[in-house]
Amino acid sequence: MKTDLSKYLEWKYFDRILKIIEVSAVLLASIFTYLTVKQIPVQIKEWQNSQDSRAMSLLLKMDDKLQQGIDYKISLAINKNNPLLIKNHGKFTEDDLDVYLGDLSSVSDMYQKKLISMDDLYKWFSDYIIKSYENKEIQEYLGKIRTEDESYFKDIDTAYKDIKKY
Repeated sequence: MKTDLSKYLEWKYFDRILKIIEVSAVLLASIFTYLTVKQIPVQIKEWQNSQDSRAMSLLLKMDDKLQQGIDYKISLAINKNNPLLIKNHGKFTEDDLDVYLGDLSSVSDMYQKKLISMDDLYKWFSDYIIKSYENKEIQEYLGKIRTEDESYFKDIDTAYKDIKKY
């Protein structure tokens, strides 16, 4: 004689329990998937905000760098059409000019790596890039240093051309 509990230990009852567990697992997985998919637009928006914040931080840092120290003094000299290098009766060494051009190159690199947009490049830095690139003394200096390695500050050329097209 079987006890009341022993009748539930037969295979047909185990099969039912396994089917209930299977259906429950599929139902829970469906709910989890739905909730996850529902969060994707929110996560995308958060990512975009993070990118915008990072871009603004880069813009502010580079603008700050160009607004002080040797970069600022070179920029003023360029705007006033004053000589730059000491050998041309200016106030700056070639190392100073390298620092300035390196900072413009960094801005150009940020644009080429899509860390900042063309709008940002144009609004924040086009004046620096255009005036510097069109400066005769800078072009002579670039010609001189590019005899050693023609890739020196090439990204400034690219940024200049892109800004002129814009």
